[in-house]
Amino acid sequence: MLNEFLYGYPSFIVGPVVVGFFILVGITGQLAAFRLVPAQLRLENKDATVYMASIVGVIYAVLLAFIAVAAWESFNKAGEVARKEAAELGDLYRDSRMLDPDVSEAMDRLMEQYVRTVIEEEWPAMASGGMIGNKGWILLEQVAGVMMADTPSDPKSVALMQEMLTRLNDLYDARRDRLLAAEEELEPSVWVVVLFGGLISMLFCWIFGTPHRGFHLFVSSLVAATFGLVMFLIVSFDLPFRGAVQIRPDEFIMVLGDIERMKATLR
Repeated sequence: MLNEFLYGYPSFIVGPVVVGFFILVGITGQLAAFRLVPAQLRLENKDATVYMASIVGVIYAVLLAFIAVAAWESFNKAGEVARKEAAELGDLYRDSRMLDPDVSEAMDRLMEQYVRTVIEEEWPAMASGGMIGNKGWILLEQVAGVMMADTPSDPKSVALMQEMLTRLNDLYDARRDRLLAAEEELEPSVWVVVLFGGLISMLFCWIFGTPHRGFHLFVSSLVAATFGLVMFLIVSFDLPFRGAVQIRPDEFIMVLGDIERMKATLR
């Protein structure tokens, strides 16, 4: 249910809710600290609190930065995989125009159906976290079957067929990588470490000694808001094909447009 909210609503809704939640936690914890930890005790141990908080803050900042960068790199890698798949598909379609008309027509029909399946069926399934199915794999197997049924005789056709088989294998690999990227996410243990690390960091803010409660509450709220912003960033990039910040099938749409243009020029 949490994923449905985080990845089912626009960023201008999810972002303020996530940040607001952590601000609420920060304010609640600070008010609890005011009641449970005497002000004199917090003031007397202010120097020790600052020293320990700086050590914990540095360690946690490095950890948080590492996780945020990892999520960003995973997001970019998924985008590159999708672009590679679309590029291989477009190149394979163009190469097929040089085959015999019967073979070319059969391959073109299957590849056009494949790109429409990716855009119209698989992408919405990835965006919702649903099952993708085997239709795309079946279409690629049919493309391979049509290619295997053709027996080129002249050296030029043999070289072309070898190149197309290489592109088809690369297309298989890119598709597999895209489907794997759609399912990869941060391990639950990582989230546990991130959340508890953030709680410990805010705890040092709560027990910090200052005679001005209003200012102390304001500073704790800012720290909690910063933590919430980083959490929202990690969540946004964790699942690259879901949510408001997601990889879209723009490259496949471009390939479909190229296919339609090439078909129109041959009529």
